[in-house]
Amino acid sequence: GTTAFLATALLAGIDARSGRLPEARRRLDALGEGAASSPSVNRRLSYLRARALWARAAGRDAFARHDLEAALACAESAGRTREAADLRRALREP
Repeated sequence: GTTAFLATALLAGIDARSGRLPEARRRLDALGEGAASSPSVNRRLSYLRARALWARAAGRDAFARHDLEAALACAESAGRTREAADLRRALREP
């Protein structure tokens, strides 16, 4: 369900931040590429953020930026102002 999905995305982000890239990638793969375009805003934002963390940790900055921009557009269109602000900050980070 949704709770398991969100927990897996969160763990993928934690793995990526901790340098456990294979584990993060495995978790992202388990969520499926379709999560990036899920009709669920929660799922889409969680997946895109986690995948951006993985990409940044893997040195794929352009890919990370693309996912953060997609997440920002999603957050803004859903009226999620706090999440949009967090994503703007993440986009400014080196």
